Amino acid sequence: PVSRLGLALIGVLTLATAITGATYVAREWVLRNIPARVLDPVLGAVFGFRLERDVMVPMRDGVHLATNLYFPTTGAPPYATVLVRLPYNKDEFITARRAAINFARRGFVVGVQDWRGTSHSEGVFPTPAHDGEDGSDTLNWLAGQPWSNGRVGTFGCSSLGDTQIFLARTRNPH
Repeated sequence: PVSRLGLALIGVLTLATAITGATYVAREWVLRNIPARVLDPVLGAVFGFRLERDVMVPMRDGVHLATNLYFPTTGAPPYATVLVRLPYNKDEFITARRAAINFARRGFVVGVQDWRGTSHSEGVFPTPAHDGEDGSDTLNWLAGQPWSNGRVGTFGCSSLGDTQIFLARTRNPH
């Protein structure tokens, strides 16, 4: 069920779109100005996903990394998964949130994870060598979940792409 606030946000988005005549401008304004914790449940109701925030994924050294999991509300498990790891705040980085919504509405589970020592994750900001281990541990955790089909892809460019290079070096089977 969508809350009154959710319905109001949908109304604001619709009105902003009508006034500006530009869907992109309205969408970007909403994404940049309404806090993710308020907006994401509304977007989930509209675009067909549900969100579990700050799931703490354990690493081999006992540190836990904060991961938002976007689940499709259509189809049935098991699902393939897309992983996005980033050094920015996963709740506020619009590019990662936009990608997560797009993949989730197409039937993938999406994990968006704060790097070690950033935002809501535990630990100390990593050296590049340590980042590959964290990515591999995350892949193993995702692939081992009951809703997973064991296949995990990765997504992102720039810093989000660098983490994929370090992960690829681990030759994780998932």
